[in-house]
Amino acid sequence: MEVSRLLNIHDMARIGCNDCKGCFSCCQGMGDSVVLTPYDVHVLSVKLQMPVDNLFQEWLSLSVVDGLIQPGMAMNGEGEKCHALDSEGRCSIHAFRPSICRLFPLGRQYTEDGIKYFVLEGACPAPVKTKVKISKWVERLEFKEHETFLVQWHEFKKLCMAKLAEIEDENYHRQLMMYVLQLFFRKPYAEGNFYKEFLARLEEAKEILGGE
Repeated sequence: MEVSRLLNIHDMARIGCNDCKGCFSCCQGMGDSVVLTPYDVHVLSVKLQMPVDNLFQEWLSLSVVDGLIQPGMAMNGEGEKCHALDSEGRCSIHAFRPSICRLFPLGRQYTEDGIKYFVLEGACPAPVKTKVKISKWVERLEFKEHETFLVQWHEFKKLCMAKLAEIEDENYHRQLMMYVLQLFFRKPYAEGNFYKEFLARLEEAKEILGGE
């Protein structure tokens, strides 16, 4: 995708869409593109009061993205609607929806100066959009601690991809994919202590992979 303009967290963008009233276009037929982070899975488990294993059985699907097995929101039934949609086509988890959903119709790009944003032109069908400050649009998720987490997770996935490219062994690939899935997604985090636990797990995984 060609990105014409990168935006900072305090920039304005024409992305306001009247709170998606009467529309759930971006909540169906998305395939495996609604990829979740470890934080997203943790929050869903806590807010839904559902063990992680049950969450994987009912709410999430697994697919290989960037060489790793990663969870995403399950798309079900006719029209492949997101599992979180209620009978009226509204998001039942809107208050704690995954970060990729909260971000839409913005994309996120990782640069040497940190996270930048760009508008996914044509992704939202709303005919008239209002200008909104990006910091308000993404709400609480872009505070500094979470931004640090996003960068760390992004860099770790790059490390995994490099290892997969370096070691051409199918057994190693399977083991690495299952290790990452279990360590970062399926193993529960203590409520209220996500970032500290994630960092400890990250250091463990990087040591095993031989990353800096």
